[in-house]
Parts: sequence; C-alpha cells; structure tokens
Amino acid sequence: MALDGFDLARFLQPIDGEDPAGPDLRQDFAPGSTYYRLRDARAEARAAERAMDANPEEATVPPQWRTIEDLAGKALETQSKDLEIAAWYTEALLRHHGFAGLAAGVGLMRGLVESFWEGLHPRPDEDGIATTVAAVAGLNGDGGDGTLAQPIRKVPLFADMQGNPIALWQIEQADALAGLDAERREARIAAGALTVETIERAAALQKPAHWAALIPAVRAALEAWQALGAALDARAGRDAPPTS
Repeated sequence: MALDGFDLARFLQPIDGEDPAGPDLRQDFAPGSTYYRLRDARAEARAAERAMDANPEEATVPPQWRTIEDLAGKALETQSKDLEIAAWYTEALLRHHGFAGLAAGVGLMRGLVESFWEGLHPRPDEDGIATTVAAVAGLNGDGGDGTLAQPIRKVPLFADMQGNPIALWQIEQADALAGLDAERREARIAAGALTVETIERAAALQKPAHWAALIPAVRAALEAWQALGAALDARAGRDAPPTS
C-alpha cells in the first residue's frame, strides 16, 4: 500500500494559459471527455462496492478505482484545479494506499483550496459556494456516513496469525458480539466473525515497526483532514462543509 512518487508541488503548479485553475472540465461534452469518464468510472466502482457490502470480507477493489487514480491525477496536474475531481482522486488513493493515500489526497485538496480558491472548480452557481465544496461534504457526510467511511473501515490494520488482514469493520463486528445472546454469538463466530480476544491476540503479535508505521499514518490523515477543514472554514465561512 506504499504511496510512491506522490509530489504535492506538481499538483499546485498553475495550469498553462490565462486561467491558473484551467477550464471547467464539465463543459467538455465530447465523447471520452475526462470529467465524464471519471464520473462514470466512479459510479461503476461504487455500484460494484455496494454489491459487495453484503459480504464485507470481500476485499477486492473494483478496477475502476485504478482508472480514477490515474486519470484524476493527470487531470489535476495538467488540465484543471477541481475540488470534486480531487475528492474522487482521494477516494481512489485511500483504496489503493490506505491512510498514506488518504493523507496525500486530503493534503492535495487543502493545497488547492489555499492556492486556487478564487478560481477553483466547480465554481459557485445559483447555490453559491456550496457547489464548490459539495464534494468535501460528500466525503465527510452530513447527518450520516460520508463516502470515506466504508473504505476506511476496510483498510487493513494488521494481520491475524494466519496472515489474514484485520480491518476496522472486523473490530466493530467483534465489539457487537458482546451484546448478543450466547446462541447468536456462537453462530456469528461459526460464520467467521472474530472475537475481541482473537483480535487482541493478533494485535499483540505485531512487531513494534508495524505500529511505528501505522500510527503516524493514521495521525497524518487525521491532521490533514483537520487542516482541510480549517482552510475551508477560513474561506467559506458558514457555507463550509462539516469536517468532523
């Protein structure tokens, strides 16, 4: 899940031409246009993930997210400074690179807000600045889980004694077992649910180097998210999306 070659400075270089933020890619309706390829790929990826939610052990990342990572990265660097495309890029980075990817994507969004705010796409329309920041609101959620919640739950945190990854959703499932009666609890365990004790034993077997890498990565992602929230609060004021 290592994130190699990510260079924030590249993404914060102005686009060549009169407008440092570049054009609004939504206005290109040609077949195969960048924005609509990204939008359609994301819709396909999320539909595939919703189909897999019935089986949370299914850890396969839909291949469309690779297309999104590649295409969105190129678009942000060379075509347009766009907060919605950056949000989609962040979703892809999280799935492929875990918390390091999340921190990188969120840091990029903050950089775009700080460097290109006046021209950042999508630009305000009849709904005002809410249009610009809507994608961040979608990531965080407003009154419910945002689009980052489920992929965060699926990021592998460590492995059990057989080398099988353990993620947050399994820890939440283990906590829920405590509230079940004995019969239902045993049925869940027989179906593959892990107990808190099993997870704690697996965590205790991890080498210090594992935690030395994981904990700073989680902290960096959280700090990046808080910094993005502060940047949006400073510019959008009451219209800033929730980031907590």
